[in-house]
Amino acid sequence: ARAMAGMGLLLGHADGERVRGMTPGERASAKEAGMEILSGLFNFRTPDGIAPDRNADLSGTVPGFGGIRSAVDAAGLRDVRPHVQGLREQVDGHARGVQDTWSPDAPDRFAQGAGRDLSAFRADRQNALHLEKQAKLGELIREHAALPRTAAQVAHHEVGGAFAMLAESGALTQAGAAGLTGQVTAGAKAFAQSLLDGKGVGAAVQAGREAAGGEQGWTAAREALIDARMNQIASYGLTAAQANLYRQATESVFAVAPSAAQQAARQAVIDEAGPQSGAQIAELIERSAGSKDDSDLRLIGAYNRTTVEEKKSHEPRLGEIGGVGQPLVAPAHLSGHFREVEREYGLPSGLLTAIAYVESTFNLGAVSPAGAQGMFQIMPKTAAALGVANPFDPVEAAEGAAMHLARDYRTFGNWEHAVMAYNAGPQRIQNYLAGIGRPLKQETLDYLPKVEAALRRVNAST
Repeated sequence: ARAMAGMGLLLGHADGERVRGMTPGERASAKEAGMEILSGLFNFRTPDGIAPDRNADLSGTVPGFGGIRSAVDAAGLRDVRPHVQGLREQVDGHARGVQDTWSPDAPDRFAQGAGRDLSAFRADRQNALHLEKQAKLGELIREHAALPRTAAQVAHHEVGGAFAMLAESGALTQAGAAGLTGQVTAGAKAFAQSLLDGKGVGAAVQAGREAAGGEQGWTAAREALIDARMNQIASYGLTAAQANLYRQATESVFAVAPSAAQQAARQAVIDEAGPQSGAQIAELIERSAGSKDDSDLRLIGAYNRTTVEEKKSHEPRLGEIGGVGQPLVAPAHLSGHFREVEREYGLPSGLLTAIAYVESTFNLGAVSPAGAQGMFQIMPKTAAALGVANPFDPVEAAEGAAMHLARDYRTFGNWEHAVMAYNAGPQRIQNYLAGIGRPLKQETLDYLPKVEAALRRVNAST
């Protein structure tokens, strides 16, 4: 205890006459000596350079409380805040004026307008080339259709050769019915060989039926031949009506005369392409049934593609149709979010506002008879695919709609078809452009002009 008291005295933590009588230097020396004793007792080394009272002389040099305020007042400095009340509002107002006059979106709008003009020019030029190409292909179709049909014996030989190739290629194995692979191949080979030997269709059918082991095997062989042939021509670019005529004509190869289904399919092709061109196309398709030569089918597919390209070039483009009505603006609490999402996904400025207006007139709780939900009328299945948990939340739904539009823009390469796909679905628009499937609903045909008109109103308000 006496030893600790002595060290406390040396360290300056004890009170007494001796400590009070020490000078500052003596007290500092006592503390240093005490630290050395402690380091020896507890086996630790005092860090070099420590001077506990090094800044003791700073005491009393700090300005007194309120001294700074007195110095400021003495210098004549004043708080300007009371004199600039309302300046923030003036600055904000000026900023809004600058934004309205020199909007950051102005260059984008200018670029979009220039892009539309360039696209229109390019489309006009492409359309002229498509029409020229279409005319040449149409002339070839007319020339081929005007050629006389091959003699029946030669035609049978050609059909036999085509089906014999299918039987040898292994394509029937994939198209044939399960469990009848052997009968399918045997029946097809027998049918084809009979035609190659110069026998009639009736005799060839009988040979095929016998080789297939009866009617069940022969039916499977016949269907496998037709399915395999349809798979071969699937990539040629025929429309759905043309492909159906080819199937019906191929089925008629196994019969004495064309069926009623083939006659109906022929008329559908004529109705689709027009009386003159349609009749010539139908003629070439029927001639190609069972033939080894697919050149006429490829020619028809090339003609179809020029027709689709011409149709695409005549579709309206965003920004090109409709007049400007009353200005249209999004709800105030959503307009900023819409612009931010449009920039994030690269959408034309104002497109989300136009879509929301056309879909629901900005109705947050809208539900369509088909089940589409919210301001952007997103179907529950589509919402799940887009990651939209709540279609009735306009903030979340706007991002889902933007994602939908941007994805379809990447698919089709233009905003017109992307907007149409928002209404009808991308697969439906792909079928429409390929010339297959059912015609578009009038709702979809009217949808793009409605969105376009709304977009022009949105842009007129900025």
